[in-house]
Amino acid sequence: MARHRFLFLAPGLRPGDECAAVEDEEYHHLVHVLRVRTGDSVWITSGDGCVAYGVVERCGHNRAIVRIRRSLADAPPPQPLALALALVERDRFVRAVEHCVALGCTRIIPLRSQRSRPVTNVSGLRERLARVALAAMKQSFRAHRAYIDEVQPIDGVVDAASAYGRFFVGEQRAPLLGAPTTQSTIVVVGPEAGFSPAELRTLRAAGAQPVSVSRARLRTGTAAVALVAALARSD
Repeated sequence: MARHRFLFLAPGLRPGDECAAVEDEEYHHLVHVLRVRTGDSVWITSGDGCVAYGVVERCGHNRAIVRIRRSLADAPPPQPLALALALVERDRFVRAVEHCVALGCTRIIPLRSQRSRPVTNVSGLRERLARVALAAMKQSFRAHRAYIDEVQPIDGVVDAASAYGRFFVGEQRAPLLGAPTTQSTIVVVGPEAGFSPAELRTLRAAGAQPVSVSRARLRTGTAAVALVAALARSD
């Protein structure tokens, strides 16, 4: 059985570098969680496309220096795939984001809709999502970090949608999603109680196309993961 490859973030990594540093929380994960030691081989990424294979040359003072043995060409940016997800119970929301980033989501827009759960610590939520998205990127061995937006109202999502080639909104009774294409895509998933009639009118007036992936009634997080998996399956 092949050994699992762990990927660590080294933001300063650039093509052609001979060494790169793994620091702070990434250093803690490398040294204290996975027990990587001097002489062990690791994979590192800049988080914006650069990936390299190397050997830990030295550790200390909250920093590990990796001597690069092989630098891969910059990975091409992934096809833009944004998810605007209505706020639900925090742990379920975070799990859905984790799975969607691992599947290929490049942007997460937390959505405050009329029927979504209130958020008491917005800045704390964004920080947590950023950590979870980074972990999902590394676990799925992707080379680009997903962007986490501030919490947005429905109008903010409509504004964001103008930058994408396709605009979908998940609805249970809508036509089943067809085959993925190479167009950039944004998909909106509502809260457990659904969007209000006014919100649906706003989304449809902006060009959102209703789609579904199942005739079953799915919870918000499950629907988000299923839609992202269907849209990203050509990645």
